[in-house]
Amino acid sequence: MTFKELTINGEMDESEAFAFSCRRCGACCTGDVALTPHELYRIAGHMSMSHRRFADRYCNVMADTQLHVPFMHINANHKCPYLMDTGCSLQHIKPYVCSLYPLGRGFGLPGPGEKSKLFGKPFYFVQPVSCLGLKASQKVIVRDFLSAQRYTDNETRHLARLMETLAAIPIRKLTDDRMLLITQFLYYDYDQD
Repeated sequence: MTFKELTINGEMDESEAFAFSCRRCGACCTGDVALTPHELYRIAGHMSMSHRRFADRYCNVMADTQLHVPFMHINANHKCPYLMDTGCSLQHIKPYVCSLYPLGRGFGLPGPGEKSKLFGKPFYFVQPVSCLGLKASQKVIVRDFLSAQRYTDNETRHLARLMETLAAIPIRKLTDDRMLLITQFLYYDYDQD
């Protein structure tokens, strides 16, 4: 399946609009939630835990098939463990993927042997999900949606740098040893305990 087939509107920049009005139903709070190292730091700090303790207790590591690097994911199974009856208990520090929902974000990463003028620049797309908010007649501009979610240019710059760095790692196969080493570098070497 191609990227275009996995999205509803194809690639969008921040000036484009999409139909959406959140119903705050919590139906989107399912599945795996990927964490950047920055998010792991913020959430672990919020919970007064070390990064390693939080990751060992609440996360698993999965390999990204395109970049061949590991990414931390919150163990969500069927429902996010941070979704309470009153809403998200991490609302003020929730992960970027949660803030962006139902949008997905990509970066101009070249394929094997390609060069991309968009390298490291973000684009957005509406994920092919069964979100009732996507049936709204109201349209929202991507830039306004990001602003309403308190999504800042800092997050975009941080993620762009991370993606650029990861894309530059010349790994063809992610062995267990390499996965452990990269996970250690990306996520764990910040704590002193």
